[in-house]
Amino acid sequence: MDRYLIANTTREEREQIVRDALGYSDIGCEAENGYDMYIPYIEGEKELREITMEYRTNYVQDEEYSKAEQLIQSRSADCRR
Repeated sequence: MDRYLIANTTREEREQIVRDALGYSDIGCEAENGYDMYIPYIEGEKELREITMEYRTNYVQDEEYSKAEQLIQSRSADCRR
C-alpha cells in the first residue's frame, strides 16, 4: 500500500488512482459521484487512509444518531398510547 502514499505519487498518479478506484476509467466518463471527497488526496493534503477514516467516523455517527432517533420516536409513540 506504500505505493499509494502521497510521498510516493505525483498529483497525476493520485488522480488516476482515484479514477481507477471509482471505476471512471473503465466506463470512460468524467468523475462525478464520490470524486470530490478524494480531492484532498489528489492535491496531496490527506492520505487515502485519513479520508477513509473520516468517512467511516461520519457514517458510524450518523448511523448511531439515526438509531437513537428511531428509538426516541418509538418510545414517544408508546407513551401516546
